[in-house]
Amino acid sequence: MPGDRADTGRSAVTGGAPPPRVAVIGANGHGRWHRRVIAPLHAAGRLRLVDYRVRPIEVEDTAVLRVLFRAGPPMLVAVTLAAEEFVAGEVVVTGTTGQAVLEYPTDRLRLPGYVVTRRVPGLLGLLGLLGLLENLLAHRADPAGVPLIAPLARTAPFTALLDALRPAPEPRLLDGDLVTTLGEGGERVRHLRGVVDVLRRAAERGALPSELAVPWASAAYRAKLAG
Repeated sequence: MPGDRADTGRSAVTGGAPPPRVAVIGANGHGRWHRRVIAPLHAAGRLRLVDYRVRPIEVEDTAVLRVLFRAGPPMLVAVTLAAEEFVAGEVVVTGTTGQAVLEYPTDRLRLPGYVVTRRVPGLLGLLGLLGLLENLLAHRADPAGVPLIAPLARTAPFTALLDALRPAPEPRLLDGDLVTTLGEGGERVRHLRGVVDVLRRAAERGALPSELAVPWASAAYRAKLAG
């Protein structure tokens, strides 16, 4: 179900500069950076979620989440574990002068106006992309010298997001011609055809699959985020 302009946060002026937004995309990776992107942001606002599964499991393996914060730019997370290819996680920040793209976990950054990426040594450490357990143990050994990466107050927005998602319905099962199956038994792998293209378009436009005329798209779960 297409969202209106107020819901998507997209520019109302044709040909105008895109409004600031944050997009996260990843395929067949892991999700430690989801928490890192969400946690520093203020939670109050509203969200839309669509999630799917191609396996007989109770949780999603593909999801697109859009969060409109009461303050700050909107954010869209588009991730999957059912891609036909590996895509390193990317955090894409769009502003009035262009896009900055951080590739996770390679420390590679592309700034507006540049064609190639460049490695920024230590960037992951600056963003707190370190092991939480290791950090907790180091903090306990030296509370004054080693601050916590994720103190309780900083995790409040992420916790509020999880709480808002708890009532969401079971992820929709995608099967049949939409899915490619390779291997047998414990080696069997299931891929959602074309999902990487869908997630990239979602990230580029700040849109849900249903707003991109994706045939298998479903209506979004909607919720408010407590501030």
